[in-house]
Parts: sequence; structure tokens; C-alpha cells
Amino acid sequence: MILDKPGFRIGENGTRVATQVQKPTDLAGWLGADRAYSNAMAEKYQIPTRALGYRHVFDYREDQLGVQDTFGGAIQVDGAWYCPQMPEALINATKMYRKQTDDPDKIDEQTWRQRIAERVRYELTVKDMYYDGRMRLSSPAERANAAVVCDRKPKSSKSTRLGRTPIKIPVGSDKPLICAQEAVTFPVAAGAKFSQELRHGSIDWQTRYGLMRNTNEGFSGTAKDGAYAGLGQATRRRKRGVAAQSLLCAVLLYAENIRRIDAFLKKAVEDNDGELHTMRKARAKGKGAKEDSVPGQGDAPGTGDDPPDG
Repeated sequence: MILDKPGFRIGENGTRVATQVQKPTDLAGWLGADRAYSNAMAEKYQIPTRALGYRHVFDYREDQLGVQDTFGGAIQVDGAWYCPQMPEALINATKMYRKQTDDPDKIDEQTWRQRIAERVRYELTVKDMYYDGRMRLSSPAERANAAVVCDRKPKSSKSTRLGRTPIKIPVGSDKPLICAQEAVTFPVAAGAKFSQELRHGSIDWQTRYGLMRNTNEGFSGTAKDGAYAGLGQATRRRKRGVAAQSLLCAVLLYAENIRRIDAFLKKAVEDNDGELHTMRKARAKGKGAKEDSVPGQGDAPGTGDDPPDG
């Protein structure tokens, strides 16, 4: 538990917590974070936590969508690296999906998902990963069975894949490094602020991010609830001073952790691999029930007792 002013030193404090979790166990799995953390300074949060072995799962603010960075001629879009000639409709897919209902440029969910899936044709291929975090990436037209055909990549014309997409090269445009070379080495700092392994908006990303966000929001809800830890009630912390309040908050959070672990173990069933699981509760249907929604679009936090995955 780290106490600080709300909204201050978000990156530094997030890294401190991640370090404290990783050091005793040497475990570093998926690291979910809301939009405040995706806006942290890369050298204070994203880069050091990746160095610890964490794999980020981010959501982005509206002004962070679309092209986020460039390197070697390649463009970073919603956390991933793509061919610089990827169509604008695919680059701005999520931005257009989040527009207001009355905006003529808004697209529906089905169109958005189709465009997210189509991005994979233009995504750079990972050739090598280095121990220090650098990556060697190549154009999608360098793949053995390329889904795109590019005049700058003669190999792509030999692909036998059906339904190949031709890449349109603007007349008189310069030939960027990602097109001129077979592969380009990307330094750790390139796109570090927004980079994430799962394709933003994909089903895999939505499942991972939604679970982690709901688990976190659920814990916050029960920790503050007077029926549980009551952290939000001053009458449970009748002591003056920062030191006393810090100690009482730590004890209440510890108690809530124990309660949730105990609730999980009471319902858990062991599978064939010796891992414990509980059955997910069915979402309530009927009057007042909320429909499933896309993370980042106003979904309601869950309050289940299952531990987070990763």
C-alpha cells in the first residue's frame, strides 16, 4: 500500500507497487491499468515495469487514439506497429467508434470489430526479441505467406495466399526504412508509452482488460462498503494523524484481502491440473439489468470473488 496525493506520481507509484509484488515471488504477469497509467511518462512506468517482465494491458483516452508514434517509417496505432500505408479507415477505427451518436463519422460496433480484425494484414512481424527489450520488426509484405502485396517488397508477389490486399504507394513518396530494409531494430523507447502486446479492441484484449478492470473495481467497492471493510467510513478509522490513518487503512485492506481469499477457497473446485477455479456468476437479466458492454465504454464494475488472471 502506497499513500500519496490523488493523481500525483502515478507512474512512480505504480512502478513501486509492481516492484514490491514482483521481487518476493519473481512473478510478473499481465499488468492492467486505466487511462491514467497509459498517460504516465514512459521512463517512469511503462519502461521499468516491462523490464520487470510485466505485459501491459491499456485502454486509451480519445485524444490518444489513432497514430501514436512513428519509427523507421512504421506507425504505431493503438499500441501496435503497422505498415505506414495502412488505410485511414483502419487507423482511426476506434476513434470513429467512440464518436457521439449524432456524429456522421461514427461507425457501429460490427464495423469497428471488422476494421480491428483487418488491421492484422498491415501489422509488422516480430523477427527477434532482445533481452534488453529491443525488437526487430519487418514489413507485413516480408512474410512467407503475406496477406498484402507491395511493389517495394518483391517477395510479396510470390505469396500464394488468396485474397491478398494490394498496398497503394503514393506517387513520388520517399521510401522509409521499414520498406527499404528486410527488418528494423526498434529501441526500447520507441512507442514505449502506448505499446501493448494484445491488439487493442480485439476480443482477447477486451476479455483480459475487462476481467482485470472489473476485479480491481470490485475490490475497491467492497473495501469501501460498510458491510465489508468499511474503508470509506470515517467511523472505522477514529484516529488522528497520517501515520495512524495509514496503519488503519492497511489493516482494513488486509482484512478485505483475507475475506476474499476465504470466499474464493470455499467455492473453489480443483481441475485436472491442480488449479482452483470457481464458476462465474451468470449476469442478471430483467428489469434494470445492464447489457454486456465494451471496456472503456461505461461497463459496470464486477464484485465477484475470483482472483485476477495473470
